[in-house]
Amino acid sequence: METVREMIKTGHKNGSAVDSMVMEINCYKLSENRSFRDAARPALEAVLDIAFAEGGGSKNAVLSALKAQLSRWQPLLAKVLGFGDVAEERHAATCLEALAPAEPGHARALLADPAIFAVVLQLLYGADILSGEGILAWGEAAAPELRAAAPVAQLLDFLEQSDSESDEDSD
Repeated sequence: METVREMIKTGHKNGSAVDSMVMEINCYKLSENRSFRDAARPALEAVLDIAFAEGGGSKNAVLSALKAQLSRWQPLLAKVLGFGDVAEERHAATCLEALAPAEPGHARALLADPAIFAVVLQLLYGADILSGEGILAWGEAAAPELRAAAPVAQLLDFLEQSDSESDEDSD
């Protein structure tokens, strides 16, 4: 599904409408007899690569660029990452975890920092691309060292409290 990554990057470069890109990816997935789940990692990778390239390596600039790209690509990412389906969102967060490179010189090296990773999860949550339930489901199965890192643990605690408060309000 590398084609999905290239479609998004080309769409970004050409200024294509996001709705058109959703249709194009949907048609491609159907022609390949694949699911949106198969497109989750390449879609995330494309948007991250765009943001990291625009941010130039500075944490604040990368996060600002990522926030802008998530806003632009929200309809596509919500569809491809399965917003509203906890199992699909958990898979998407696992894909995000796998996209954090081990080598320090990589363009997405900042993603390996648990503080940055937690902010990226928070941005995905704030943009209605991943739900709190999806992130919490990921947290239950995440790599223990990442889950236990203070910024990630704080985000998971916040989401658990929010989820508990929502449950209490609905009673």
